[in-house]
Amino acid sequence: MQGITAVSRPSVTGLFFATLLLTLLFVLPIRSYSIAGDWHNEFEEICSKVQDGESLSINELTDLAERAEKLIRVIKNLDEPSGKVYIFRLKKCKAFFEYMIELKKSRSKTEPAT
Repeated sequence: MQGITAVSRPSVTGLFFATLLLTLLFVLPIRSYSIAGDWHNEFEEICSKVQDGESLSINELTDLAERAEKLIRVIKNLDEPSGKVYIFRLKKCKAFFEYMIELKKSRSKTEPAT
């Protein structure tokens, strides 16, 4: 009896980790695929905000810059012929958001407190 318990315990632990590994292997690619499938919509949402850049808060601009960076990584991992064009455009949008962040920060430093 004692020998069976010693053998069963590692088997249960091994089974748990195997199940966890298989779950991660199947769930993570599905999440990546859903992001990859919707990247055109995400691209449009991000870059359409460029025209509203002046009215956005620093937090909103920071969020857009971070979303642009994440989307750049997603598009780089895809085998998309037009991906380079979208990456180029996303980098321009991200650079604009970063510029607006710096501009708003410098304006807030120079404006007198009311």
